[in-house]
Amino acid sequence: MLKKSLAARQHYSGPENMHIGLALNSLGLLYEQQGKLETARDTFLEAVSTMERQPDTEDSGLLIVITNLASMHEELGEEREAEVILTQSLDTIRAIDSMAEFWEKRGRDEDIKYLWRRVSRARTHELGPRHSLTLDSQMNLSRARLELEDYQQAVALAETVVQEKMRDLGQSSSLISISKLCQLLEARLWLGICYFMDEQWSKAEELVEEVMLTSRDLRREMPLSFLLLQSSSHYWTGSLRWKQERMDEARDQRRQALRCCEELPEPVDNQTVMCMAGLANVLYEMGKDEEVESLAKNAIRLSERTHCTSSKQTSDLMKTLGYCYFQQGRFAEAKPLLDRAVTLPEPIFGLEDHGTLCPLHRSAICTDQLGDYEEAETLYKRAIDGFVKQQGLKGEDTIACMGNLLGFLHRRGKHDELNALRAEWADKGVTFTAKHDDDNKDTSLEN
Repeated sequence: MLKKSLAARQHYSGPENMHIGLALNSLGLLYEQQGKLETARDTFLEAVSTMERQPDTEDSGLLIVITNLASMHEELGEEREAEVILTQSLDTIRAIDSMAEFWEKRGRDEDIKYLWRRVSRARTHELGPRHSLTLDSQMNLSRARLELEDYQQAVALAETVVQEKMRDLGQSSSLISISKLCQLLEARLWLGICYFMDEQWSKAEELVEEVMLTSRDLRREMPLSFLLLQSSSHYWTGSLRWKQERMDEARDQRRQALRCCEELPEPVDNQTVMCMAGLANVLYEMGKDEEVESLAKNAIRLSERTHCTSSKQTSDLMKTLGYCYFQQGRFAEAKPLLDRAVTLPEPIFGLEDHGTLCPLHRSAICTDQLGDYEEAETLYKRAIDGFVKQQGLKGEDTIACMGNLLGFLHRRGKHDELNALRAEWADKGVTFTAKHDDDNKDTSLEN
């Protein structure tokens, strides 16, 4: 039916009519649903070509088709083509969010920072420093700075946005003030998160609590927006209580964050997964293994079904559940989870990332306990190489992992290799005594 409709439109309107491009886009979506990815890609490409030849094509419609085409390139493993088409579209339409999302999946934080800095400067020049689009780009630049652990710059940008939004709210009419108040609260919550990451605890707590109380009072006005704000403020209050080692309160705040997700008028899966994972982490620290297992399993299922989280977030969920099984000595169940926790983010963050190395170390211990000694030795050595690059020869995790490898070699009767390794490290200024030969524990238990 779609093909017949398309043929009719081409006959009566000509092959370059804008509606032909939209019909081609619908046909591409149908091919995608049928699993005909290459045909879908070619159809989206034809749709883009058709729409770009039309001077009256709206940017928003073209952006949708370009995003679909880039998605097909990604599905087919053609990442270079996906990046090229998104990059080219930046000069013709506002495909900024799609480009930022593409890079975020790949951990390219420097590229994201450059993108939002470029957009922020352009919008400041074209629209002025107080325009809402300019402030949105500054907020995104603040997020990029935070990902790069440039906390002071993240704070400075967020403070500027909050000041401008407060000024704008004071000049607004009552008819639109609720919407702008919501935007202001979002900015203030983000500033609170920046203060938290910059270890300005009192400022963070003051802002997060203010957002929590205000959004609770206004949730009837805009249920989706204010419930999301309330959920996020409970989540970060939980983070503050965790830092203060008030674990019961941290658990209660994270539970409240999840309850707010359950009350949303429509599901927001990434927020729900974040809250489930956050609660699971607190419960893990409290030794509540049964609750951790149930929560983490449900969060993983939701994440994989909806593709609502990045590979790093999914990896963190795998890691939490794998650590839970590890602590219980359920090595056969822990190992596949820990292996996935390594392989999901490794292509993006590399083996030198601490979040990748710790599950790799525990996977080595699981493999050792399960009797696959050849693989266990390989994993121990990979983890040691990564810890050395990250922490140096005398890093806490380096020493723990090396102690486990020496214990492994001792139990396997590989005394020549053990002595050679001990002598090699002694030459580098790190001495391992005979007691390490009996070690087989993991001391890198940070989650």
